[in-house]
Amino acid sequence: ETLTRRKAKLGPDHPDTLKSMTNLANSYAALGRHAEALKLREETLALQKAKIGPDHPDTLRSMSTLAWFLATCSDPNFRDAGRAVELAKKAVELAPKQGDFWNTLGVAHYRAGDWKAAIAALEKSMGLSKGGDSFDWFFLAMAHWQLGEKEEARKWYDRAIAWMEKYRPNDEELRRFREEAAKVLKVEAQPKPVPKSK
Repeated sequence: ETLTRRKAKLGPDHPDTLKSMTNLANSYAALGRHAEALKLREETLALQKAKIGPDHPDTLRSMSTLAWFLATCSDPNFRDAGRAVELAKKAVELAPKQGDFWNTLGVAHYRAGDWKAAIAALEKSMGLSKGGDSFDWFFLAMAHWQLGEKEEARKWYDRAIAWMEKYRPNDEELRRFREEAAKVLKVEAQPKPVPKSK
């Protein structure tokens, strides 16, 4: 069933329609169809704010997801660090115990060039999520490096690599962050993992 038909049948702001819109936006993003993903994410968030309210958990999840997209899109032309910070700040204001929202805020601050705010938000993220993972640590490493704290940066970078290799060696997004961090820290990027033969 297409999204258009579902919208017509259930209404554009029905929970099932909104769920379908979110799933489709994720698929577009995965396929590199960033303009369509962005348009759909914006539309979903606007409908959720109107239908279920700006502080509903689903609305906040969409807000944080849009902020993440605007901070980390693989095509830098679709990034908007200022707006990502604004959205992520709103999400953490309304759900201060949600660790991954703080992670998004930290990454958004990093993209906006506010290294200290990035570190503070990422530390908050780690505190709320049992110490964090590579999604925190690559950006923590880069933020410390930008502040001239090179040993600290290297510590977090090494930790990020170890966690990634153990748990998510082929995660496309983490591989991008790893390459970016390697460039920032001027370290030799490790060879990409070889896919396991079947």
